[in-house]
Amino acid sequence: MRELLLINNEPTPEDRGRIARAGELGLTASLYNIDALSAKLSEFGTVTVRHYTQLRTLDSAPDAIFLSGCFTDWDRERLRETFVDELALIRETTVPLFGICAGLQLIGIALGAPLVYPGEEYEEFGFLPQTVLVQHPLLAGLGDTLHCFEHHRGQLGAVPEGFRLLASRESCRVQLLAHESRPIFGTQFHPELQNATHRDGQRILENFFAHYVK
Repeated sequence: MRELLLINNEPTPEDRGRIARAGELGLTASLYNIDALSAKLSEFGTVTVRHYTQLRTLDSAPDAIFLSGCFTDWDRERLRETFVDELALIRETTVPLFGICAGLQLIGIALGAPLVYPGEEYEEFGFLPQTVLVQHPLLAGLGDTLHCFEHHRGQLGAVPEGFRLLASRESCRVQLLAHESRPIFGTQFHPELQNATHRDGQRILENFFAHYVK
């Protein structure tokens, strides 16, 4: 059985990240970020959840690491200080790593890309289309357009050095990244959040485990 580490990027270890308005989109109305992601990952292995403040006590290497999103506002001015241990893990790990939403943004920050906020009125919310730019094992069996759940106000302002941009949107260019030589991937969207008619995220997760996790 695979051992999977899920890093909780909500503000405290007790915070599970309530996903507001989930019921509008055919998702469970009472839905929490960490619980939903942990439940989805449990389809692929045994999940251990650690808060980002608890990473110095890791005692073994998992088979894969997931960086969660964050459905609670974070302190934009202190991200490097707040997430110092997680940023170091991103830079140093050799374990397959997959960042989701805020997790993707932390990958970008760790590896040299800026985090930008287009404005107070900007928000991407709902099952929105992402245009596939290049074919990749992560996208095997999928078409030229993805439809995955978006819920964010910030975005990466550039593709970090060493990464390929696999999918994009006009309003948010960096949607899906894959490192060219390390098993590091990230999505601005949430592949774990799916409804009856939007299942592309499931295939992306299945491809990640089939191609990159032993």
